[in-house]
Amino acid sequence: MVRLGRKRRELKPVQSDRVEQYPNLRQVLGGYLHQDFDLDFESPDAALRDAAQGQGPQQVGGAVQEINELLASDLESRQLTEIVERLTAGYSPVLDGWEIRDWLQHARTILRTGIA
Repeated sequence: MVRLGRKRRELKPVQSDRVEQYPNLRQVLGGYLHQDFDLDFESPDAALRDAAQGQGPQQVGGAVQEINELLASDLESRQLTEIVERLTAGYSPVLDGWEIRDWLQHARTILRTGIA
């Protein structure tokens, strides 16, 4: 069985204030897409589904709003990737073949199931 999501990269420095702007995403993504998530979940999507159900609606709703802010920002793809990698403690959707904005939209869709 091939597991997606095992790809990680060395974390590059990102302005810490950028990452700290997203406390809900840090909690939701960092709590589920951590460095060993593949031991607990079959895939990154499974981790996100668990986060959507395991966190409260307020936390998940906040994470969805923070994704909206990231998508609406004028940050370059490289900057968004660095922020996501920092929030997830190293998981890189880009290394799994995603364009970062597409992955953020995908993650938002999964997380919305927790607030519906």
